[in-house]
Amino acid sequence: MSETVSYGIVIAALLAVTILSIYILKLRKKINSLQADIRYAVDQKIAAQEKYKQIEKEAQSADQKKTDNKQREKDLQTNILLHPEHYYRLKRSCMNKNESRMFFYINCALDELFPDKKMRDKYIVFPQVSLHAFFQILPDINKDFFLYNLVRRNWVAKNIDYIICSIFYEDNYYYYKPVIMIELDGSSHFSAGFGQKELERQKESDAFKDSLAEAFHLPLIRYRIDHIDRVVKDDRQKIKEIISENFNAIYNSQS
Repeated sequence: MSETVSYGIVIAALLAVTILSIYILKLRKKINSLQADIRYAVDQKIAAQEKYKQIEKEAQSADQKKTDNKQREKDLQTNILLHPEHYYRLKRSCMNKNESRMFFYINCALDELFPDKKMRDKYIVFPQVSLHAFFQILPDINKDFFLYNLVRRNWVAKNIDYIICSIFYEDNYYYYKPVIMIELDGSSHFSAGFGQKELERQKESDAFKDSLAEAFHLPLIRYRIDHIDRVVKDDRQKIKEIISENFNAIYNSQS
């Protein structure tokens, strides 16, 4: 009987040890898992701290670069004001060869079309005139900031190559009224010699000027030289004829 009891106790002890071993094994696995999670969390925290330090360093670097650029811009601007001759040069002419010859031929055309000095003195040619010199944005457009910027973008930094203006005297002032606009269209208006983007920009600019001319009934002569990109002596008579046709159209519309 005592042997049976002893055997039972041994079995129970072994079973208890087995259960305890299994529990300890599971506990160790859980501890290992928790330790792994802790290590991962610590690694993530360290990585986040390093990333934050890097971002902070980059932000400081960007701020410093911005400060340096501002200081450099200020120094350069001061130097430009003090020594503009170090950054610019005076051109030999305010127009290139083609523009100069075209300007001369336009004036010659007016001299020949109006041989009477009093009549000739009523007209003057201005080269390279900004659109904002003779077009204004309507006051109400300023109320819409988005619209104003869009309208202004089409209007600012665009020139007309030549404008023939009539001169009249009124209220003790001389006024110069645009009569005919003239554009000298070389190959850059039709081919992508300076890149497709530049060609598209040129086309948009030309289309806007055409639209203005039509809307305000202001003749716009587009004189093409894209075939050779040069104004030559033979152009003198052609220019005169085209200007004459436009003046005749103006006079006929007023009669």
